[in-house]
Amino acid sequence: MIEETGGSHEDSRSSGDILEDFAPVLILDEDSDSDDETFYDAISFDGDDGDVYPQEDVKTESQTGKFSDRLLLPVRRLKKEYERCMHMSAEELSFEPAVYIHKVHEGSELLAQLRDE
Repeated sequence: MIEETGGSHEDSRSSGDILEDFAPVLILDEDSDSDDETFYDAISFDGDDGDVYPQEDVKTESQTGKFSDRLLLPVRRLKKEYERCMHMSAEELSFEPAVYIHKVHEGSELLAQLRDE
């Protein structure tokens, strides 16, 4: 048989009572919204990306009624940059076989000369 000793009230509390003690810790300050706004204002993008990308004809939200066009702009820029890089790679690759053929040709002449000697 288990006897209750004159333990404190804290020993007999349920887990729900213990969680209530932590509830004030989980509540955020009302000032945290203003801190977040200040943080995001400090890192916000001003929209000026220089002359790196040509300006595209993108309809604004008021013209189309959709916000998705503005969200797709970075994706379009990324695709254009990818195509430009791939085009450059294709041009560079088109020159490489000629270089290899030239080197193979030089190597075969050198081997022929060595065989003759």
